[in-house]
Amino acid sequence: MEICPPLQVLRGHPRFLAWSLSVIALGGYGYLLRDWRWLMFTVCLPSLLFLPALWFIDESPRWLIVKGRHQEALRVLRRAAKWNKVKLPRDEELLTVMAEIQKEQEDGRSQGRASSSALVDHLRSAGNELIILFKTRRIRTLTLYLYVNYVVAGLVYYGLSLGGDKFGVDPFVYMSLSGAMEIPGSTLTIPWSTGWAGGLRTPFASSSRLPFFWCLGSYRQVRTRPRFVIDEKTRKR
Repeated sequence: MEICPPLQVLRGHPRFLAWSLSVIALGGYGYLLRDWRWLMFTVCLPSLLFLPALWFIDESPRWLIVKGRHQEALRVLRRAAKWNKVKLPRDEELLTVMAEIQKEQEDGRSQGRASSSALVDHLRSAGNELIILFKTRRIRTLTLYLYVNYVVAGLVYYGLSLGGDKFGVDPFVYMSLSGAMEIPGSTLTIPWSTGWAGGLRTPFASSSRLPFFWCLGSYRQVRTRPRFVIDEKTRKR
């Protein structure tokens, strides 16, 4: 999102906010409906409402072009241009470009079938692209930092999410609180992600360091507080 225009970033943030609110609601919903089978069934049931959308969503223009359905691809591009208020070139020019794309795709497939070393060439190309991440000392350092950051963030995130019983709190309350904790990340970060409050380096570094100190501060409580266990009496309550 850091490479998107400010307006696009503002449109993307409500998507994360909806996720946080749904996690909060899921904690209360799980408290009311204790049977996990019915819980999973009722939570997944609303997704069936999106099935009719398959008849209204347009196909990918590139897929239509590769399949030779150029007129359908042209209609999809016209509709997208109308929504985005963009003027397209003439239909003749677009059809010419589509024919070239289809021909390139077909030529690539025929060459891939004719060449016995196509897989080796593909692996060699992928290896060359991977080497770029370690080509210079600066890039190696950035690559290492990114990988370590994502691994540690994933371990901490899922460790806290799946280890809520070790905090000695009600798991349903913990579920709702875990969703509430993500709301600041969906709202307070808007000024930085849109560039209104300076760059991204300081907020990004702070967001990585503050949870570290919070985890250290809560380590003692995790070891000393009793675990919350859901027995049959609590489950039926």
